[in-house]
Amino acid sequence: MKTPDKSSSQLPLSDFALSQSTIPVTDDFILDALLHVKDSREIEALLNDRFGSKVFSSETYWRPVGDQLSNAGAIEASPEEINPLIERIVNGIEAVIELKIEEKHRGNLGWEIPESPSKAIEDLFGVPEGASDKIDQETARKKFGNYVKLILRGNKETPTVIVKDEGIGIHPSDFHKSILSLGQSCKGQKKYLIGMYGQGGSSAFEKSGYSVILSRKHPSLLRKDEPDLAGWTVVRKRLSIRTHIYEYLVNPITKRVFTIGGAICDDKGFANGTYVAHANYKNLGSFATQRMTNYAWYTLNYRLFNPLIPWTLVDERDSSPELRTMRGVLYRINQLPKSEHSVLLPQQRKGENTSVRHHIKYIYPDPSYGSILVEWWVLQSEELTNGRREHSTKVDPYRDPSKRFAQRRVAVTRAGQVHAALTPNIFIREGLRFVASSIIVNVNTDQLSYEAGASFFASNRADLKRESEEIIEKALGSAIYQYRSELMEIQREREREIIRGRGAKDEEVLKTKLDPMIKAFLSTVSTGSGNVTRRKYDNTPKFKGKAVPTTLEFARNTPLEIIPGIPTHLDLITDASDSVMRSRKTTLKFSQSISPEIVDTTIIGGEDGRWRVRIVPYADITAGTKCALSATLEQSSWRLETKKACQLVVIPPPEEYKGVSPPTFLRFKTRANNEVHIQQGGGRITLESDAEDNLFDYAKFSISKSETLRLLGYSHPSKGQIRLTIETDPDIPIGAAGNITAKLEFNDGSFLYAEANVIITKKQQIEAGGVQYVPNYKIHYVRQVTSSEDDDKWDDMQEILGIDTPWNADDVGGITVTHDDGRSQLHIYLNVDNRETLNVENRLARANSESDIENSRQNHRTLLVYHLYLLGISDENGNFVADLEKGAGNQGQMDYKAYRNEMIRLNRTALYASKEYLDSFKEGQNAA
Repeated sequence: MKTPDKSSSQLPLSDFALSQSTIPVTDDFILDALLHVKDSREIEALLNDRFGSKVFSSETYWRPVGDQLSNAGAIEASPEEINPLIERIVNGIEAVIELKIEEKHRGNLGWEIPESPSKAIEDLFGVPEGASDKIDQETARKKFGNYVKLILRGNKETPTVIVKDEGIGIHPSDFHKSILSLGQSCKGQKKYLIGMYGQGGSSAFEKSGYSVILSRKHPSLLRKDEPDLAGWTVVRKRLSIRTHIYEYLVNPITKRVFTIGGAICDDKGFANGTYVAHANYKNLGSFATQRMTNYAWYTLNYRLFNPLIPWTLVDERDSSPELRTMRGVLYRINQLPKSEHSVLLPQQRKGENTSVRHHIKYIYPDPSYGSILVEWWVLQSEELTNGRREHSTKVDPYRDPSKRFAQRRVAVTRAGQVHAALTPNIFIREGLRFVASSIIVNVNTDQLSYEAGASFFASNRADLKRESEEIIEKALGSAIYQYRSELMEIQREREREIIRGRGAKDEEVLKTKLDPMIKAFLSTVSTGSGNVTRRKYDNTPKFKGKAVPTTLEFARNTPLEIIPGIPTHLDLITDASDSVMRSRKTTLKFSQSISPEIVDTTIIGGEDGRWRVRIVPYADITAGTKCALSATLEQSSWRLETKKACQLVVIPPPEEYKGVSPPTFLRFKTRANNEVHIQQGGGRITLESDAEDNLFDYAKFSISKSETLRLLGYSHPSKGQIRLTIETDPDIPIGAAGNITAKLEFNDGSFLYAEANVIITKKQQIEAGGVQYVPNYKIHYVRQVTSSEDDDKWDDMQEILGIDTPWNADDVGGITVTHDDGRSQLHIYLNVDNRETLNVENRLARANSESDIENSRQNHRTLLVYHLYLLGISDENGNFVADLEKGAGNQGQMDYKAYRNEMIRLNRTALYASKEYLDSFKEGQNAA
């Protein structure tokens, strides 16, 4: 269409008298109606009253958005419904920043325009480092609460969604080249803004019946030739044969939006800013129907993970409106108490049942992209449910529950907005399954170079580009490597909890039992030309142990210092065989020389004559208390005591670390001769200082080293320590590898410097090592009938396994493989309504406790799944293969009929063994 001359005058709405309605449709009336619109019918009624019915059919009243007849492609690009609303909120925040910048610049022409969004927040609002999560809640509500609001209005299922800001506003003459344009934004040229493409919010037009746009430029910023007017229009969606056209209401003469005088706006309290109302927004589902403080609260807090400024969520659909100040996940999760150990914390306040078990900040410098900041929080339950702690449920308030994002708890952000999200599967692949189930991760890309940032994300906030995802996985992998020991400690703690806890989910228990069995099998085989090759063991004599032991002693000659409330451990040495130590007939008791006792003691694992004892000091014990700890191992026919007790000494808790700003020293944690040792292939180095944790907010940190060393990343300071991750070639020569230096530079020109000598040591070799195979499988329980379409039933197995008939009561289990995103996964199907299994369980239930039956069932299923797993990783000849595509589980490789009878026989054997075990155990209990 022909674009009107920009110099053409804008006629005020009151100049038109096209409607014969008796209702006095004045500018005052229209402004009030627009600001309180609830649904599409009210908009249609308003347009009809003002212009008459012909406004809906006459093309002269409508102009294509972006002046493009084929604008549906750009507007309908969003992958889901929530993202366009996030873009509207971000637009509002940017409008507030624009207003503050214009006001400050006019007051001080020499003022330097901020170079980043965070710098803008710091300069304009006085927020330290521009970190809005550091604003206290009272200030957030009172000072920032009115700047940007998202309001839900109208009905529950398809509410009208309003985003209103008190920002710079748009003059009516600029509507067509700003909020109603497509891809014509200059945001990408402004370093202090987030947006780049100028069309993200427009995708909300697709979800709405009509959209109202009302905006008024701040009167103090009007040019001399600009009258004080607010502009308004309505956007509609119209079907044009095969595609939609999005067009907005205009003056039929000037082809510009309609206007309302500034004085009328002042009377209605519309001083400045932009108001966008998307009427009857579709497909919001639970976001709309649940209470605002549930689904919408969680979703919006996650998508704006750390908003540049706080904003407000309002629900006006009930008689009493609700409102919440929105801070994002970063602020909320940092309010949780910290726990350095697995001991239950006292509740900090009523209902407080979550703590942060592990929190890190880690910088990954990429030479091509710039720096990426990885931050994560491993959450911990501080309450017991059925005797165990449900850590995985604690992530629910900090994730987005929407279908597309529910499992994507790795938030990839830029300027606090989630531009993409990933699942925490990388933690699972690293053997950290229980950590993965309770972790929230933020990958902050604010420090990417402009060149990298320009192409890092898709313009429609869809999935990450593959190259970008690979960079993020490298950053996450580097951080996991740096903190692996801490993460593995948490993983092992939670494995023990699963085994000990009652009411554990059956699949979790099975995986906890299965994974060690599978890893043990894989560690004994290697892959060659498809055949199984048993690895050769070394000549080290295998520990056998004794049925009647003679040795029991603590592996410590010096007193063990313990801190109130802080767990520690102690090793116990014995020549008792592992079977004796694990036997139900064996009792291991600990005694303390004073009363009341000062510690709780538990065996947490061990083998080959060395067993770990977990020592948990009680929180109320007094520093200076001493106690002798002894152990007794016994069965009915023998008794063995430790000859020498372990002395426990209670020491006061260490003083809380308090850093200084700026720090006074920086040094490498070295060995003799100022050496740091790194194995071939790489390792970790620690720097020590007396710095506060926010050191990098005001100091520049740099590392220099020889070319043979590569810096993979480094952590933010934590209690004065900075961890470096170094990589080398696997065959780098052993010996001296030059110096490594660290430098901290401060704004006043001063600096701190540290230097150390790098020594390469031989990499510790694992005998007959090779590729490490991580169990990658999913267990499905199949029932005769199900109450949910998502569950598997007998009839489904005909299609899943590609067999002629559905399953019946005789089938035991089956396997298949899926290939998604280039990754293969083995799926194991177990028939929980197998006739023989149910018959045995029913018989056992008559004479055994519920917990005994549960344990028996889990052990039985573990054996079946283990056998199915071995089938899945073997070819049709029974040879072990590394590639699942070549395994028996892959459809077309092994016919289900070939192993169906084998599984039936195995099931009968396992059931018989399980029944015999329980019967003999019961007889032993009765005899005792």
